[in-house]
Amino acid sequence: MIDPILTYIEQRLARDLDAAQTLRSGGLERSMRREKRVAARPRFRAAR
Repeated sequence: MIDPILTYIEQRLARDLDAAQTLRSGGLERSMRREKRVAARPRFRAAR
């Protein structure tokens, strides 16, 4: 349970760092919101 969660967090941090370096201030928040929306949909479907 713990290992896949840590790897997932590491991947998210890496993506966030890449997004921060490329987009920086303004676009970062938008990209984060888009990722959350896209990631939320399959989770809700799987839960149901």
